[in-house]
Amino acid sequence: MGFSLSFQHIVSTRWLPRSCGPSFLLATRYLNQHLRHPSAHRCISSASQPKSPRPFERKRGAKIQHPEGKSCSTCGTQESTHQWYNNPEEKGAKLCDACFRCMKRTRDNLMGKVCLDCESKKSCVWHRHPNDKEASLCERCYQIRKLERAKVLGKTCRDCGTEETRRWHGRSDDKDASLCDHCYRIDKLRREKLAGRTCRQCLTNKTSHWYTRWNDDGTSLCAKCYVFQVEWRTTLTGRKCHECGRDGPRQWLRHPSGGKAYWCYACWQRDYRAKKRAAKLAARLATNEDATHA
Repeated sequence: MGFSLSFQHIVSTRWLPRSCGPSFLLATRYLNQHLRHPSAHRCISSASQPKSPRPFERKRGAKIQHPEGKSCSTCGTQESTHQWYNNPEEKGAKLCDACFRCMKRTRDNLMGKVCLDCESKKSCVWHRHPNDKEASLCERCYQIRKLERAKVLGKTCRDCGTEETRRWHGRSDDKDASLCDHCYRIDKLRREKLAGRTCRQCLTNKTSHWYTRWNDDGTSLCAKCYVFQVEWRTTLTGRKCHECGRDGPRQWLRHPSGGKAYWCYACWQRDYRAKKRAAKLAARLATNEDATHA
């Protein structure tokens, strides 16, 4: 019994090396689950042991195959969410939902669509303007109008009672109730913890955000292990900042020059602050000129 308790203490610690193989981690997870059960500290009996809880599995969207067995002409996949589309550039070719949306977004940006509210020429999704059916509305302005409409209607969060949030979410148990973005994330982490979601690398069940693995095998990574994986992969690819030349930052953003250029978060923030100061200075000069002419 003493050996079991000490071994449980060793397994529950978080000094396990990151280089442990999948087989060792799976064995550790199995022993950790069974040592926590009271029956693990009793003598071996002929009674049947209770079944271990089912591991957490991320819910995937329903995928459908093409009725004629065709694959996507762009990415080659044979499964698509929602539906299949015809490829306008190639007769008889098909496109999955993801490639069709990417092609549509690129085509809409090249066609010269301009947002009527902010005059932006790029958007991940274009919407029809509510005041002018022939005009367009970018995704950012669409979300702003949606939040303003919810504020006018008096929408409040069911948990904290706030009226200010960057996005509203619905509740699965009550369709009429709403949650702010902060309470929604807390509720989501609580539900995933109850469902038994654990990190594939360090086996923890507590994190600020969960990430799914890039190979879509149903397992998850905590925020700490995900950052480590991103740093490791970007180091192997030799990515460097387009401005300062650094090769090891934790967060990357695409450079406005396009292509495969990136810059680190520090350079992006420096450029953002410089643009913000320039905009404030221009507004101040315009105000002084108006006051002088008046």
